[in-house]
This record gives sequence, structure tokens and C-alpha cells, in this order.
Amino acid sequence: MIQAIYSKPVANKTPSQSNSTTKGGQGDTN
Repeated sequence: MIQAIYSKPVANKTPSQSNSTTKGGQGDTN
């Protein structure tokens, strides 16, 4: 699942990951 997040930007994801966008979308796993 993480690989899929890395493939696409997290900018379109939930605002919760706004702080994790720098990590490349790792916030989704958190």
C-alpha cells in the first residue's frame, strides 16, 4: 500500500497528511 502512495502525490489525499507530504505520503500509513 505504501508503494502506491509513493507513486502518486499525497496532495490529493486527506489534509491530515499535509504535514507528511514531505515524507512522500508516509502520513497515510500513520
